[in-house]
Amino acid sequence: MRFARLHNPWRRWPVALFLCLGLWLQACGGPPPTAVSGVEATLRPPTATATALPSPMAEAAQPDQVPQADEGTAADEVTPVVTAASDGPVSLLPTVTATPLPAATPIPAPTALPTETPIPQVEAAAGGLVIDHRSVALFEQIPDEYIRAAAELRLLLRHASVGQNISDGLDCLMNNFSRRPNHCDRGLAPGEVIYDGKYDRSNWVFELHSPPPSANPGWWNKVNYFVTRINNLAPGEHFDVAGYTVGYVDGYPGSAIDDRFFVVDPDDEFPDVGDLEALEAAHPEITFVWWTMGLARLSYEESQNYNRQLRAYARSHGKVLMDLADIESHLPDGTPCFDNQGLGIEAICQAYTNERNAGHLNPVGRLRLAKAMWVLMARLAGWPGP
Repeated sequence: MRFARLHNPWRRWPVALFLCLGLWLQACGGPPPTAVSGVEATLRPPTATATALPSPMAEAAQPDQVPQADEGTAADEVTPVVTAASDGPVSLLPTVTATPLPAATPIPAPTALPTETPIPQVEAAAGGLVIDHRSVALFEQIPDEYIRAAAELRLLLRHASVGQNISDGLDCLMNNFSRRPNHCDRGLAPGEVIYDGKYDRSNWVFELHSPPPSANPGWWNKVNYFVTRINNLAPGEHFDVAGYTVGYVDGYPGSAIDDRFFVVDPDDEFPDVGDLEALEAAHPEITFVWWTMGLARLSYEESQNYNRQLRAYARSHGKVLMDLADIESHLPDGTPCFDNQGLGIEAICQAYTNERNAGHLNPVGRLRLAKAMWVLMARLAGWPGP
């Protein structure tokens, strides 16, 4: 009888049921909470793992990625309305990485720009030179020997985004690509498309005023950084020609550039023409080029006043002047262009930019400034002109 009771299956089912119920509760509810010393056990959120943020420099555009603003839109254009800040206004567009495309047939512009006719240019005082909108038509007349001589000159130009536009135009003119990108010729009439490997700009160095995102560190820093750069050239680093640009973001209402830059005052915290004169005196081996301020469609009196004073100073002191503003504000036939607010202030022609308020160069504007650069460099290489 004892053997029969021990092996009776009907007497063991409560134990099995209890074990199954326990396993089911453990699977559904998980392990019991662990008690915290001294207090009732509570549920706590999982420990968060911090994710390292990328450094600003890792996200910043590199010099060869500075936006070109081919297709200006309200989303990507920089309106030249800024406020003064300790590090100066910043004008950078979203980084655009171009994908090389097969060469395409240029799309003709609806209406070609007026034909330009060479006009005898107004020279500066003895030893000086002025390159303005009338000089661009001389590009086709540069003899090949002076093209080669200009290509041999070593140039340093410090700039921001519009300077990068000019550099892009020089690359397009040289056709410095394995496959010519569409952005070189977009919007140009077939007869306006020009490129030739003889326009070798390899010795012409274009570099940003400072690394992104501060490529526009304020006009005062653009001057200071340029002076520092020239005074601290690396061993073996030599330049025949040097200059820097200021942009339309530097000519905002309230800017001191049109007041302080032309007043020599050693005690003033702002740099002035005296600092550039001292730089030229310290480096007689370099030809310095003075640049007027680049323009936008939305322009202000400050930029116009600065440019007028710089033109007068350059002419009266025999400087080499690249009148960027004059080139941007005139069509090839000499028609002047004014701001989009109807104030009669010189502004970049709409034909040279795709933006409504800003002033980044489109392919037409880039080509025009590239031609002006070759006229400038050919003249500095000894070409007397026609």
